[in-house]
Amino acid sequence: KFDLSGNLIFREKYIPDQITALNNVKFLQSFDVDNNNNIIMGGINYFYYSLLYPDYYITIQNFLFKVDSTGIPQWEYEYTPLLVSDSVDHITEVKCFDNDNIYSMYAKQGYNQYKLYKHDQSGNNTAVHQLSQLFVAGQTFEVNSNNKIGIANNDQFLIFNSSLQIERVTNFPGLPGYSYSYF
Repeated sequence: KFDLSGNLIFREKYIPDQITALNNVKFLQSFDVDNNNNIIMGGINYFYYSLLYPDYYITIQNFLFKVDSTGIPQWEYEYTPLLVSDSVDHITEVKCFDNDNIYSMYAKQGYNQYKLYKHDQSGNNTAVHQLSQLFVAGQTFEVNSNNKIGIANNDQFLIFNSSLQIERVTNFPGLPGYSYSYF
């Protein structure tokens, strides 16, 4: 953690549990800081099970991980492991707002289907919205000062309230001069 001048405040390394015949690696995908300076991190747990050589088994599990402003772990919430395939969800974005609730976006492998989640302050899922769009610009979302969530795809801009209900959809034909334009 660094201060606004770039000075190091603390450095922590959070090591995944090591279990017999299981290698566990965590990949951080996104993080945000809440109003109390807690750090919420989201990413992927990659489990590699060693069987009899040369066989192995792989699963992926998403996680949210909260540390306080001094780097002390508060909780970790892990999501059900999924077999690695073309339909694996993985976290792409984490943001804190709306009284420190946590919001996250998940993409299926190949980035062709998305889900937007709302989590309570302990990381538990409290709402989900399956996005029907085939492409989400940047695999992310933006939030304004009124806690409205904006998501863009190749031909729409969607506005959600903090309960993940769609409030407005603006259609547009894409960027001038481009067909099926992605941005």
